[in-house]
Amino acid sequence: MKKIITFIIFIFPLSAAHAQKISEAEAQQYLEKVWSYLKTSDTAAFVNLWLPEDSVWEKNHTPIDKMKSFHFLRTWLGPAINKNLNIDHIEIGETTARGTELKAYLKAREHAFIGFSFYVVPINDKWSARGKPGYFAGSK
Repeated sequence: MKKIITFIIFIFPLSAAHAQKISEAEAQQYLEKVWSYLKTSDTAAFVNLWLPEDSVWEKNHTPIDKMKSFHFLRTWLGPAINKNLNIDHIEIGETTARGTELKAYLKAREHAFIGFSFYVVPINDKWSARGKPGYFAGSK
């Protein structure tokens, strides 16, 4: 009996986490949505990426902080916005306590890229941003 209970205790969290994994199509759609908000300067839609139901996060990240993140990302990605670049490819990272990291890569030149990232968590059957968005650049 003890083995069965131990098995259930370990398997249940694993199955719950597996059920909440973001698919590649969902990640692509989410990042494309973010990219369109940045390109069209839609701050309201960008701020709404963080659902109010995520009350633990809301205590630490106000709408003003989200708008600052928007303006910073928009400035960082300015060259990509001006060139009207599209997302070249995405990457789905590991799922941690912060959520699942999604990265969007934009091909800036032949061997150079620029991009942004978000941590997302499922809340009420919808993917919600958590934390400040990230940004990066590099070469291959």
